[in-house]
Amino acid sequence: GKWAGFEDGTMFMLAMVAIVPCAERIGFVTEQLCEHTGDAVGGLLNATFGNATELLVSLFALNKRLYRVVQLSLLGSILSNLLLVLGLASFIGGLKWKVQSFKIISGAVPATMLLIAAMGFVLPAALKMSGQEDDSGDEINFSRLIALILLVMYIGYLTFQLRTHPDEFISPPDSPSPLASPYALTPQLGKFESIAWLLAITIVVGFVSEVLVASLEGFTTQYKINSVFVSAVLIPVFGNAAEHAAAVMFAYKNRLDLTMGIAVGSSTQIALCLLPICVLTGWVIDRPLSLFFNGFETAALLMSCTIVTLILQSGTSNWLMGLLLTGAYAVVAGGFWVHELENLSSVKGLPEFGQRNITPLPVGKPAH
Repeated sequence: GKWAGFEDGTMFMLAMVAIVPCAERIGFVTEQLCEHTGDAVGGLLNATFGNATELLVSLFALNKRLYRVVQLSLLGSILSNLLLVLGLASFIGGLKWKVQSFKIISGAVPATMLLIAAMGFVLPAALKMSGQEDDSGDEINFSRLIALILLVMYIGYLTFQLRTHPDEFISPPDSPSPLASPYALTPQLGKFESIAWLLAITIVVGFVSEVLVASLEGFTTQYKINSVFVSAVLIPVFGNAAEHAAAVMFAYKNRLDLTMGIAVGSSTQIALCLLPICVLTGWVIDRPLSLFFNGFETAALLMSCTIVTLILQSGTSNWLMGLLLTGAYAVVAGGFWVHELENLSSVKGLPEFGQRNITPLPVGKPAH
């Protein structure tokens, strides 16, 4: 199709570029708000508004029955936050500071929850591959049960972080570095002014996200790019620009607790909140979204969560850790690049139910 005379491919690239300045503004305004709320709440707010792009893209894709776009974009967001964002933040921060420390609980608790969430994504795949489910509808019902449980867990995590154990997530007074920007001490925006700006920018991101989803099909066809790679790598990387820029900025300023809250906290929020919300929203609007991921995706998620959990146990960070995490993401991205082409409108395991009245989404490259 065409948008105001522009082809879908052009509109998709413009939408991807347009997300970047929006993400930068989200990072700036959230830092302003963080000075009024503290690092724990600030990191949570940054993750929440930073994930607005992923949520809106996923909901638009869900409404258009692009089920695999929802799965791949959210999975890609988890992986990019855990490996790329945290890796680059640790690498760049490590170049300035020889060793950076953070409260172990600020990274270990969400990382452990990610492992539990990964179990929730592994079990549907294990049940499917074992051939022990009664019928294809059990996959959807099992996914909805897991989604409800994960949401309850995330509410418990928020209660733990903000109500019962907030001191465990607060940085010591001397943690901000001397390189902190001037507005870190004298905020340029007030508390409610910052919230208003965050809401306004989120609305703009919502419009851009709608254009992004609507032009995805034309982009992959026009430029013959693997649509799985676009959904799992390109969209999450551009969509995570908010977390990316903010996490790197705070790591450079030696505020690593806030970096952990953004990168690891964002992944936790996607796994325990955004994905379940999409599954339950699909239940309400008759869009059967499953938590069944294929073998490569499940292995990538489980191994990434395990690697990050092991690294975070030390409570310190350096440039080598960042390099290793970034390299791990490059391996995962390479796997998506050579990933088998598939119909992004499909619901795995539910051909007769999930694909009714669905127009298949053509992929970019011809199958070999």
